[in-house]
Amino acid sequence: MTAAASASSTHKLASTKEERKLRKPLIERKRRERINNCLDQLKETVVGAFHLDSKLEKADILEMTVKHLQNIQSSKMMADSKVGLEAQQRYSTGYIQCMHEVHNLLLTCEWMDKTLGARLLNHLLKSLPSYLDILTLLFD
Repeated sequence: MTAAASASSTHKLASTKEERKLRKPLIERKRRERINNCLDQLKETVVGAFHLDSKLEKADILEMTVKHLQNIQSSKMMADSKVGLEAQQRYSTGYIQCMHEVHNLLLTCEWMDKTLGARLLNHLLKSLPSYLDILTLLFD
């Protein structure tokens, strides 16, 4: 490498560093503007939803938003568990009704071996799914 090429390379690096130093405050200012705009939007939402005084600090806005989202999440989990329990009960009821139908069919089938029918019903009874098995079937 020649001395001129080396000097040119060093000059380019220096100008790139200077350029970064000049751009950094602008980038940081834009980042802070974005944060403040989002906080202002949250503030409007929180003030409107909770009918509060509009004089809220940023930390208050964030804390209220976090608490509200946690409340939404916990109420959703409670609703999901209720739906899951109802689904489990419906599934179990349907399964037992099917077992009853199989039992009635076995009673009318004269050609069916009674021990084989008893084994089939016993297997169906043992295979009655648990609550977790049903939730897996329903939500997967």
